[in-house]
Amino acid sequence: MKKRWVALPLAFLVSFTLGAQTATQNRQQQNPASGTTTQAQEPGPAPQTGTTAQQQNAQPGVQAGATAAQNPVVRVQPGSTAKLTLPPPIVTLPPSTIKPKPQPVRPKTTETKKGPARGKDSQTKPAAASAGPMAWGTDFWHGTLRFNYWSAAYTGDVTSLEEVKSSGITALVGNKLNLVDDLKVHNPASCYEVEFWARPTKRNRFMGSYLWSQYTGKADNVMEKVQYGGTTLQFPLDIKSTLVSNRATFYYQFLPLADNRGGIGPLIGVEYYNIKLTLESEMADQKIDTPLNLVLPVVGVAGDYTLGYGVGLWGKLGWTGFNNVWEVSANYTDIEAGLSFKWKLLFAGVGYRALIFNVESGEKNEDGYLKLDTSQSGVVASLGVNF
Repeated sequence: MKKRWVALPLAFLVSFTLGAQTATQNRQQQNPASGTTTQAQEPGPAPQTGTTAQQQNAQPGVQAGATAAQNPVVRVQPGSTAKLTLPPPIVTLPPSTIKPKPQPVRPKTTETKKGPARGKDSQTKPAAASAGPMAWGTDFWHGTLRFNYWSAAYTGDVTSLEEVKSSGITALVGNKLNLVDDLKVHNPASCYEVEFWARPTKRNRFMGSYLWSQYTGKADNVMEKVQYGGTTLQFPLDIKSTLVSNRATFYYQFLPLADNRGGIGPLIGVEYYNIKLTLESEMADQKIDTPLNLVLPVVGVAGDYTLGYGVGLWGKLGWTGFNNVWEVSANYTDIEAGLSFKWKLLFAGVGYRALIFNVESGEKNEDGYLKLDTSQSGVVASLGVNF
């Protein structure tokens, strides 16, 4: 009887202890934080059997009866109270759905080369501005317009032949007069010229000009020679003289040596002259009015170069020579040299110019024959603008 009373409490104690452990293990299998269900392995047989026990111990979202590979079991030691945190599931997307992170795209910058403005080279202006006064006059310009004043002295001899009728006698009057000594031409005279330069490219240049000049004089008691039949007659005359000259030129020049400071090269062109000499004598009632038109092909060389601070050198040499072309023979030389100053749009210059003529027109010993052995020379001053 005593053994029954002892065994009954012991069995009740053991049953109560096993029931408490089973309840504790069931509460640990559910994780409220992660929502994951775990199963604890008991050292002995599980107290719950059947479908009801499997549904109570199953993980949320996992069907009952799943295999161990699909629902891995995390084993927990009996009596442990540690919480288990499972890593988030790894999701693998197909390659077509993976979009690379867009990278910032830098806009492409293209340098636009600007053309010359107002005739200037685009790279010349910034260089000249940064270099300061030393680079004055090194800008590239496409054109120049100049006004020249030339104080030129006219020297030389004029020979003319003209038929003169007097008292029924026809005579060939020959005059060889010195412009200064005999005709008393006023020297120097003012000559005015308009000149332009066009430079479409660095190595090609066109030049043209128009020059006008007039010389006047009055001489008394000039001994004029009258030749007729081998006889020479001399008698004094008073003579008024007027010499008017119009000159137009056009040249093309190639500059193999050229940069922003200038260039030098050969030129070829043409010059046109209209010269009119008028001699009047009131005493003898005679007048010689002989016009002369000349077209002269010219070859030569010209150049200009800026040294520094806008100061530069310039010069030109032109020449022509031909014999008996359209009853004209000529030997002509054109020489110019001087200093120039350039600053922004302004051009100024001063130099020396000489035009040397040896021209014959007509047939010797015939009416209308004219010969000029003359020269014009003096200081020339220029003012102009670049564009």
